[in-house]
Amino acid sequence: MKKVVGVLILFLCFQISSCKNESEKDLKFVEELFKSMLTATKNKDYDFFIETTHPKVFETDSKEQSIKYMKSVFEGNENFSIVMFYNGIPSYNLSEVYNDDENKLKYAFVSYDSHTKMIFHKQKFDEVSKKNTVSAMKKQGMDAEFISDNTINILMRNRVSVIMKNNETNNKWIIVNYEPGKTSSKILSHGLLNKTKKYLQKLNSISN
Repeated sequence: MKKVVGVLILFLCFQISSCKNESEKDLKFVEELFKSMLTATKNKDYDFFIETTHPKVFETDSKEQSIKYMKSVFEGNENFSIVMFYNGIPSYNLSEVYNDDENKLKYAFVSYDSHTKMIFHKQKFDEVSKKNTVSAMKKQGMDAEFISDNTINILMRNRVSVIMKNNETNNKWIIVNYEPGKTSSKILSHGLLNKTKKYLQKLNSISN
């Protein structure tokens, strides 16, 4: 009987150790993937974003359309251009890797502050329109400040990226940048969407 108990304890210890090692491996991979995302943003590496985009996105927009849109955002167009403020990797918070065995899902949250500058090429703002624009952005969770009649600095605090994999992603890690009421709600399951909202609410409560 003692031998059976000993073998059982040894087996359980092995299982716990294996799960811990796998979790640590996943966490390291997720962290490196997030850093690669920031580097890809700086280097305008559109192939990276295509590779790490949820397959559901391409049900409405082709990969070619997605690349065209990203170029218009990162490289600018006739109406506006966006400049990223950070050099290297900004400070960030990384959650643990969560397992949802029922839905065969693994996911983690990464949060960071995003600093950008938006330059309008064909539009100038008077004092009233500046005030209205800043107010509208505030409602979307962004702190904005005009530094000229056509240039605005934007700070998005606690921007959250969901890094996940399940059957829908062919068990490949992908990145979903959470934006309330936008594409994220069409990509994330109802359960994961609620978990993301709660994670963000917790971050905001700590920040406040």
